[in-house]
Amino acid sequence: MIEVCSLSSGSNGNAFFIRTGDGCFLVDAGISCKQICLRLEQIGSHVSQLKGIFITHEHSDHIRGLRVLLKKQPIPVYISKKTYRKSKLELDGQHLRFINSTDRIVLEGTEIHSLSKTHDAVDPSLFVFFHKGKKVSFITDAGHPCKNVIDAVRGANILFLESNYDEIMLRDGDYPWFLKERIASQSGHLS
Repeated sequence: MIEVCSLSSGSNGNAFFIRTGDGCFLVDAGISCKQICLRLEQIGSHVSQLKGIFITHEHSDHIRGLRVLLKKQPIPVYISKKTYRKSKLELDGQHLRFINSTDRIVLEGTEIHSLSKTHDAVDPSLFVFFHKGKKVSFITDAGHPCKNVIDAVRGANILFLESNYDEIMLRDGDYPWFLKERIASQSGHLS
């Protein structure tokens, strides 16, 4: 059995929970430690059950709660070296598990694939979890549907795909032009 829950998604912070049998994981920790713990408890889980945290990229809305969370509970963090360096997190080395965009990791009977995607970050990733013939894909902040995004979507039993703006609202809205261009670019976000 697989359980998934979006603890938070959007500009204010991103954190996604997945339970696959005995394995509990987070994808991103972009809300406060307090909120992560509270929201995990609301869905019948606890931070002590987490076997790993997978970080998609270094933007604050994806890593904001990570440092404090690790002080509360020692959890392995799966992150690319480039993302870690750019994040300026300065985590205890015992927590770090550096990954590449083509890595396949097996934890608690779950295979996790890390794949690159386009976004205006140094080394952005998406993650695909495989457990007992089921596929769960987490794709946040993708600029366009590149091959890896399409592969992650294809055949997914559960899909978290962030598309966070309306083209007309963006065009006609109050954002400055540079921000509109960033959001709508091939390395920005999906509409």
